Amino acid sequence: MKPTPAYKTALTGILAALTLAVSVLERAVTATLPLPPGVRLGLSNVIVTFCCVELGLPFALAIILIKAGFLLLVSGPVAGFISVSGGVLSVLAVFAAKKLLKDKVSYFGICILSAVSHNLGQVLAASASVGSMMYFASAPLLLFAGIVCGAVTGAVLTAVGPAMKNVLPKLTIKKEKR
Repeated sequence: MKPTPAYKTALTGILAALTLAVSVLERAVTATLPLPPGVRLGLSNVIVTFCCVELGLPFALAIILIKAGFLLLVSGPVAGFISVSGGVLSVLAVFAAKKLLKDKVSYFGICILSAVSHNLGQVLAASASVGSMMYFASAPLLLFAGIVCGAVTGAVLTAVGPAMKNVLPKLTIKKEKR
């Protein structure tokens, strides 16, 4: 059975709401941790990465745009721009890796790639926003943080990915396009 447009829309809404809820919760928790400025675990990216790998690029991009739109509304245009830049670069990197490497790449490796790409996109966007290369000074720290946090999110997605597939029984949307 082919999923209807209504099903796809509802699924996107549910996954976007879950992404936003995890993001808000993570921001509250991250504020209590002794992390350098700009470093977050990226747990909401577990959902985005899952969507990109299992449901396809359009689902992941829709969720990224919804998340960036939310940040635009609550934190302003710069935060929205930085969010969409990191998110889009991350999703495109994941999609390209999945296409090129097929099943030779794990959730773990994909999440590290996603986190590093996300941080790179944010550094590029922040630099463009202020018209200065000063944010590139934080690139080594963000690269290291991307690897560590990507490993954490990769471990989480490796643990919950199979359950997410079982909870969403119509994950045939992407597979039907093959």
